[in-house]
Amino acid sequence: MTLTQPQIDKLIEVYATDIVDGMDMRDLCQFAIDMICSNMCEYTEDELKSEISEIYDEEYWGNLVNEVTE
Repeated sequence: MTLTQPQIDKLIEVYATDIVDGMDMRDLCQFAIDMICSNMCEYTEDELKSEISEIYDEEYWGNLVNEVTE
């Protein structure tokens, strides 16, 4: 049997839902952290600063830099 693209999309969604339903809060948080890190690992420093400053602000960026350099 060959699935159509909408069927494949639905299968992936159902599978992902089943995985998430089986996770506890700690697992969900770790998964979210892993995904964010994975998505940002190829960013340049300027791209990181821009992304983080847009979500929080420049002061937060500065605090993060201080935290990792001290």
